[in-house]
Amino acid sequence: MLTVDPPSYEFHEPKFWGSRRICCSLEASELVVEVEGKPPVRVLYQDITVVHLSSRAHGRNEAVMDVRDFRCQVIARRRSVEITNRSDRGVGRRYVYENQAFNTFVRELHRRLLPFQERVQFRAGHSLYFWLAVGAGALTAILAPFRLASYDGHLAVGIGIYLSAVTGLIVAAYRLRPSSYAPTRIPEGLLPAGEDRRGFMA
Repeated sequence: MLTVDPPSYEFHEPKFWGSRRICCSLEASELVVEVEGKPPVRVLYQDITVVHLSSRAHGRNEAVMDVRDFRCQVIARRRSVEITNRSDRGVGRRYVYENQAFNTFVRELHRRLLPFQERVQFRAGHSLYFWLAVGAGALTAILAPFRLASYDGHLAVGIGIYLSAVTGLIVAAYRLRPSSYAPTRIPEGLLPAGEDRRGFMA
């Protein structure tokens, strides 16, 4: 009888010194997460209640290389597992963005959750950060006219700064807005695209 290894994805998470390996496997009826040095965590597909996809900038990496951290959080019975496309082997080692393997693994996880999709919430975005961005945008809009009045003789500069701030907050709010999606139609932008990449050293 031919045995087929379950789909798996591996990445590294930094710790105080060095890193630890995390291996996630999709078994027939459960997600198994093995953290180096700890007993494996087993999450039955039928117990999963939330799958949350998100992305965020990672400091200078996005500014220079147009790369982002993508995350898939799985919640089941108050237990949370987080999977990321960024493999970090610790201080002095370069980040590796495992885009293709992460993308394939997360799509397969969604496929295996199709029989249970009625009880699973598929979420995107960051509710807290979204409202912080909205609040900052509203505050900027309210205070801007008073601030612009102080740019005597440099009104164009003040307007430019104001428009830049508002544009940045709108883009941030758009990226962070909370939403839901169907497991068969993961929106573009919730998973990394393109080849694997290397970032700067930690």
